[in-house]
Amino acid sequence: METVNNKRAAGILMPISSLPSPYGIGTMGKEARNFADFLKKSGQKIWQILPVGPTSYGDSPYQSFSTYAGNPYFIDLEALWEEGLLKKSLIEYFNWGEHENYVDYERIYKCRFVVLEDACARFFGNKNNPEKDAYESFCEKNKDWLEDYALFMSVKAEFENKAWTEWDDEEIRLRKPEALAKYRVKCADKILFWKFVQFKFYQQWEKFRGYVNYLGIKILGDMPIYVAMDSADTWANPDVFWLDEEGKPVRVAGCPPDYFSAKGQLWGNPLYNWDYLKETGYEWWIKRVKAATELFDITRIDHFRAFDTYYAIPYPAEDAVNGEWLNGPGIEFFEKLKAELGDPEIVAEDLGSLADSVYVLLEKSGYPGMRVFEFAFDGDDQNGYLPHNYCENCVAYTGTHDNDTLRGWFEKEPALTLGRIYSECYPDKVPEIEEEPEETSEEKKPEEEKEEIDLEKLTAEELEEYNKKLEEEEKKKERDRRLTIKYKQDAKLAEDLKLSDEEILDMILTALYNSKANTVIIQLQDILWLGSEARMNTPSTLGDNWKWRASREYLTDEIAERLMNYAKNSNRI
Repeated sequence: METVNNKRAAGILMPISSLPSPYGIGTMGKEARNFADFLKKSGQKIWQILPVGPTSYGDSPYQSFSTYAGNPYFIDLEALWEEGLLKKSLIEYFNWGEHENYVDYERIYKCRFVVLEDACARFFGNKNNPEKDAYESFCEKNKDWLEDYALFMSVKAEFENKAWTEWDDEEIRLRKPEALAKYRVKCADKILFWKFVQFKFYQQWEKFRGYVNYLGIKILGDMPIYVAMDSADTWANPDVFWLDEEGKPVRVAGCPPDYFSAKGQLWGNPLYNWDYLKETGYEWWIKRVKAATELFDITRIDHFRAFDTYYAIPYPAEDAVNGEWLNGPGIEFFEKLKAELGDPEIVAEDLGSLADSVYVLLEKSGYPGMRVFEFAFDGDDQNGYLPHNYCENCVAYTGTHDNDTLRGWFEKEPALTLGRIYSECYPDKVPEIEEEPEETSEEKKPEEEKEEIDLEKLTAEELEEYNKKLEEEEKKKERDRRLTIKYKQDAKLAEDLKLSDEEILDMILTALYNSKANTVIIQLQDILWLGSEARMNTPSTLGDNWKWRASREYLTDEIAERLMNYAKNSNRI
């Protein structure tokens, strides 16, 4: 079987939410099929998307009310109209947004569920419903998660959509059997609604995925490693998570200060109780991965490093500065996973500053990691994100949903970056730079006096440590020397180069497509050379993320032909 591990391929990162649509947000309808046609015409074999779960506060697909449920926003309303479940006049009655390039989540939240409730009433009001058996079969097949999710969402509405940890009724908050039975009766109509929504989501998903696969294209889905605290998963499975007796988190997830944020990223997700998971044969996690592999052709596991070591932040906290690294389950989990599920296609998100043990785990797992072009220019020519350093078993990107667009990134420091990019893409055209002669003894600044060490008095271990330190100092000197030369080369290039935007983009895409990486995936925004206004997400910020949408006129035959040529010339067809 051709997989991301052993066959050259190319693809595009395009969230479903970003598809064109007259109803405020992308769906699994006609425009999704049109985009799949565009991928086929462009020689692309992979369509990467973001998580497809129902979004909660902040609209992030990485904070979902369920790890199994589908996003109601992605249900195609025109398909429901064609089935006779909606009137066209009701769909057109609502104002779904003022700007075709941005999602207005507040407006969609207020409109979408009114429309879906109307469809639900028509569905169950039809005594001769031809889909009755299909609906009941779906509910039975997915009862392990669907019953809890439908009840969770229904009870949540009873308590003004508060987080489950804030529900006024402690009995249902802690899932006492009598309370569960009581609310199943009290919320019966709402429970039917949420089951209907999931039935329609999965029904449309199967048709959507079937069409994409028919064209020879695989869907690369995204599975967040953590679930939201306010989710059916956490509420229904408290033993799986690191919670106290009241159901509140002891520690929460995040990242330490890094490239993206000076104070780190405080995600707030509950951490796993890995001791419990190990005792139960990782059953909960294996079911979760199995569900993802049934939904997607390839699954990207976000924050893969947490299976090696994960960052634990004491709860509550205002930022991620005071966390600590703790050990995850390691290779044992993946051995168990493969024993249960075979060898599903997985991509490991391995970005950031990583310990050596993470790379060891990744190598043992056999999964491809990720390489991001925008991370390639903050060091010397040994930087692993530079295209000439890619291995075959990796997926190369210009940037991810957490990065600025390629153009936005480039415009932050265009001159020097252009020199660096050019020297990476065309190393044979880099100008020679003469090294400055070493300083004479008179010119040299006086060095700090170093303590004299009598090597004969050192133990074998101390001598080894001393020699190691000397070696590291020499390596640093050599690295600094190379960086100085590199900086001057890039600066000289930047002064002389006169390239158009189209030539810059072509230079970058050519470098990625021609690299050793088996798989290359480019954000649609980068293919279109859009600026920071098209950025999908800025980590550790709220209010302006996950909104970008494409216009129909973006997907031209000219762009398709250009992408096809990249794919052909790099043997990715």
